[in-house]
Amino acid sequence: MRTSKLLFLLPVILLVTNNLNAQKKSSGFVGNISYSVTTQGDVDATIAAQLPTEIIMYYNGPKTRIEQKSAMGSQIIISNIETKEQIVLIDI
Repeated sequence: MRTSKLLFLLPVILLVTNNLNAQKKSSGFVGNISYSVTTQGDVDATIAAQLPTEIIMYYNGPKTRIEQKSAMGSQIIISNIETKEQIVLIDI
């Protein structure tokens, strides 16, 4: 009885693992995420005007680009996870 179960399960396991290996490897998430930023509570109007109102994050596999725009200017952060590098661009 035990050997018959083993003989049945062995081909099933081999088929499942073969199908898993046949799948393409994912290149990672590709797309963007947009955040709307609002202030709450007792925040001075001049300070609130300087804070970013929107943050957009772009993803393409191991590479990321984050953009923050405000009345004072914009900041862009470009990251590469594979090379562990970051570039920060500030426009004032």
